[in-house]
Amino acid sequence: MEAAEYADVLGCEPTPLFQSFWLTDEPADGAEVFSLMRTSDLGPDAYLDHFFDNGDEHQRVVE
Repeated sequence: MEAAEYADVLGCEPTPLFQSFWLTDEPADGAEVFSLMRTSDLGPDAYLDHFFDNGDEHQRVVE
């Protein structure tokens, strides 16, 4: 399911930041996936600045 559709079903608002992890094997029963949802009164940009853009992250943009 696309992130925006998933957020809509849950009554959430997706941010423009998506995180991913490179799986070394094919996903199978019992495989763990990562999902983070947090309740916040902050708007999307302020939320990302507060929780994810503090200058210590190791990340890159993928086109």
